Amino acid sequence: MKENNKKILRKLTLRDKINLLSGKSYWHTYDLTKKGLPPIMMCDGPHGLRKEIIADDELMPKDTVKATCFPPLVNLASTWDEKLVKEVGQAIAKEAKKEQVSIVLGPGINIKRSPLCGRNFEYFSEDPYLSGHLAKAFINGVQNEGIGTSLKHYALNNQETNRLHINAISDERTMREIYLKGFEIAIKESNPWTIMCSYNKINGYYASMNKYLLNDVLRDEWKYDGIVVTDWGAVSDRYIGLKYGLDLEMPTSKGYNNKIVLWKYLTFRARRKYLNQTARRLVNLIVKSRENLEPNYDFDITSNEEVALRACEDSFVLLKNDNNLLPLKKDDKICIIGEFAKRPRFQGEGSSHINAYNVYNAFDELKKAYQDVKYSKGYNLEKEEINEELINEAKELSKDVDKVLLFVGLPTSFESEGYDRKHLDLPPSHLRLIEEVKKVNSNVIVILTNGAPVTMSFVNDVGAIVEAYLGGQCVGKALANVLTGKTNFSGKLAETFPLTLESNPSFLNFPGEKGNVIYKEGIFVGYRYYESKNIPVLFPFGFGLSYTSYEYSELKINKKVIDINDSIKLKLKVKNIGNYDGKEIVQLYISPKNPSNKFSKIELRRYDKVSLNINEEKEIEFTLSSDDFTYFDEDEKRFVVNDDEYEILIGASIKDIRLKTSIKVNGEKILKLPRKLTLESTLYDLCYHPATREFTFKLLDPMAKSMIGKDAKYLFEHYDDDMISSMIMTKPLSGLPSLAQGKVKKWQLRLLLIIMNRKIRKYNRRLD
Repeated sequence: MKENNKKILRKLTLRDKINLLSGKSYWHTYDLTKKGLPPIMMCDGPHGLRKEIIADDELMPKDTVKATCFPPLVNLASTWDEKLVKEVGQAIAKEAKKEQVSIVLGPGINIKRSPLCGRNFEYFSEDPYLSGHLAKAFINGVQNEGIGTSLKHYALNNQETNRLHINAISDERTMREIYLKGFEIAIKESNPWTIMCSYNKINGYYASMNKYLLNDVLRDEWKYDGIVVTDWGAVSDRYIGLKYGLDLEMPTSKGYNNKIVLWKYLTFRARRKYLNQTARRLVNLIVKSRENLEPNYDFDITSNEEVALRACEDSFVLLKNDNNLLPLKKDDKICIIGEFAKRPRFQGEGSSHINAYNVYNAFDELKKAYQDVKYSKGYNLEKEEINEELINEAKELSKDVDKVLLFVGLPTSFESEGYDRKHLDLPPSHLRLIEEVKKVNSNVIVILTNGAPVTMSFVNDVGAIVEAYLGGQCVGKALANVLTGKTNFSGKLAETFPLTLESNPSFLNFPGEKGNVIYKEGIFVGYRYYESKNIPVLFPFGFGLSYTSYEYSELKINKKVIDINDSIKLKLKVKNIGNYDGKEIVQLYISPKNPSNKFSKIELRRYDKVSLNINEEKEIEFTLSSDDFTYFDEDEKRFVVNDDEYEILIGASIKDIRLKTSIKVNGEKILKLPRKLTLESTLYDLCYHPATREFTFKLLDPMAKSMIGKDAKYLFEHYDDDMISSMIMTKPLSGLPSLAQGKVKKWQLRLLLIIMNRKIRKYNRRLD
């Protein structure tokens, strides 16, 4: 801690420290200017700055400053480009600096457990590794400019339905491997200034007062020493939250919670340790934030548009392109259908909504290249009902053109912060429009506007499909560039598009009932489920086409065995063998030879986006460490290196594997030994533990030989392939008296347990 910060901290009274625990207003920290701590401002958001103009007492003010609307995180994720995401972060930070905003409330890193989540457009991926590394890039980009971030929403905030009170129930392994892993990566590799806790409960405790999340994992294990701030209004018990690591309540509660905390200290003489720790962290944040603000900072905001445009272009995913229908040719006679072409939906609704200073639509931009292009509305964005007149007009227009550009998608009302989607379908008016237009023209190019996966009953009936997602303010310009071939497609899906909603692993447990949502699918989220269970999907994770083709070759590995705390290096070559310059996203997956039902069949471990001109070839290198082959062991309470053989798979998507090799991981061989036996333990438990095995065999031999003519060792070794052995070995000890027809008494079993547990304690002490 800096000496100046220590001086400020020493000047603070008890009431000063407590006042710092809550904001001054909706967007500012408490004002202690006289003590050297002026208020700092924080604003949304994840894909641009949302700063209110006048009022400071409204959560959703009507007027916000003009800002660049960058592509939402769903788009940034499909770029798979950490350098580009970092540039976006830097650009947003510059606008924040200009507006004297110290902290940008983002990025959101919640896992896309279900495609129904209404806020999926604001999150990166279904994969924690990809989410964590893209978040790291965003955070580093913002914070390199001296502006803070708020990594959110910590944790298990994976739905909008009842998000203020829902209790997310998950086992520890699932939390650590899926829902916390992205946070862990981002925190350890970028150290965000603040972390925003979520509204919901996790295993019975609100995130704002969850000891396991805030204290045990975040503070003690990950050694995070930044600020934990509530989502707006997420305080449950302010004093317990303070005790477990919650620093800042936002927005202000007008002194209500501060009085409760003060009363605790004055009445019960509570220890000031927690208050002092929080005061220290808040002083550090405020001083650092104020030091980094430049009162006269200014820059040309329009320069950020170039970054927004590139990010948008690189985010589009070409899902289908039969007979090279795209790119459009200069002499193509085209028509444009769909109101989205003139009125683009370029961002999601809610707290991240940006007042974009400029918005480009696809019709105007394409008209620059195709002056005679015709347009038909096709549907009303405000209505779901089918309009036969608009459809017939679109059909007539489509008859006499070479290609039809059909803009369809999800209207604003279909997905938003605050509520979840009810289905994955496009509006009936959009589906009917596609169905009718394809009857009169076979060269239909569908351009999708949506923030999350949709089903596509038309997938086999149209010539090309472009997933544009939302795109930000430059979506129209970017679409014109990629559709005409000025820019190549390079985006790939960061989420799986399922064939049906019912095939999603969370389907039966989303959004929960009676105040609880059970994460029953465990670690099998997204592609982990589809691949492990061989479930067909509409479009797989990591998928995306290009106007060019790439060749993968010469995979080399420096060794075939990896030990704990060791690493391996892999090299391969990728060549552009097509007719367009492009960018390829090379993906590395690992697959255990013996996955069982405890391990996913395949998991993403590395990726790299490489730019290649025509006929250009580049070498790519990946390094894997033993940490990449771990799982969270709930008994050991830590990540354990799995002992197994693994395939290393290199591909263009999870379903398009081009190169492979195998390695042996010399991991940890952990015996799952019971630490204490009870009457509910089984005979198998007694035989399994090395400390009690031989003793148990001697006791059981007479009974085993009299019943099946075999010894106890036979029963133990064949408990899973012999019916009698299974019945005996899996019988709880409490049931032995009846099985032995009264020859074994309960008091004898209790005495046996005392002897056995002494042996186990002695054995376990040697191991510990």
